[in-house]
Amino acid sequence: MLSGRTFGEAEALNGAPVTIVSEGAARLLWPGEDPLGQRLSLDRDETERVVVGVVGDVQENAYNVLGPQPAVYVPIGPVEGRGSFLAAAYAVIRGTPPADVVTAIVVEAVPGATVDVVDIGERMDMVMDREQFQSGLLGGLAVLAIVLAAVGVYAVLAHTVARQTRELGVRIAFGARRAAIVAHVVRRTFVPSAIGLGLAIAYGFRQVLVEYLFRINPDESATYLLALGLVSAALVAASVVPAYRAASIDPVIALRNE
Repeated sequence: MLSGRTFGEAEALNGAPVTIVSEGAARLLWPGEDPLGQRLSLDRDETERVVVGVVGDVQENAYNVLGPQPAVYVPIGPVEGRGSFLAAAYAVIRGTPPADVVTAIVVEAVPGATVDVVDIGERMDMVMDREQFQSGLLGGLAVLAIVLAAVGVYAVLAHTVARQTRELGVRIAFGARRAAIVAHVVRRTFVPSAIGLGLAIAYGFRQVLVEYLFRINPDESATYLLALGLVSAALVAASVVPAYRAASIDPVIALRNE
């Protein structure tokens, strides 16, 4: 509770026309004003409710990238029918009371209510299992994308080196050392590929990613270093293997090529 008060017992039981708003809702509805005492109507035909308290924002869903949303709290009181704005209510009970006891208490307070008692541990397991499956699936697709990218880069670089067979044969025939040939091929293939990594562009757009990430720091250097290391390893492998193959070319065969 940031300011004001909570609901009184009589207000809670009778559904008095009072309300408590979250800090975000207060900023949205009455910017720069004191929300206490303000009037708010949640339904077109509903009596205006008086704001009696302000509470902190609550993150209802740990995976909601939009963060805590504005919220308005009202006393349950008697449900006046299906047309009421109160479609569903959730309560968290500390302890492990039997489900039938909880159901009996809720039905006594709200006659005709449909009650579903779920252990919060089981509920969290269900949520986490789904999210872990999705994360694992996305991770697997990311690994597959890296593998396909490495294979594609290797094929392109190998083709590029193959087109230089005659040139490399001439260099070897004139006494170029194998180490120099390897360095030459790597320099002509790895450097242009490394320039196209696009990490600088991704880092430049990090502020755009903030709008789509929750509890993730877009300036996390470890993520960029990991991506740089993986792609660089793929580029090195794709450059060095054709380079060593080029250094092993027989100059006679190379000069007869084409």
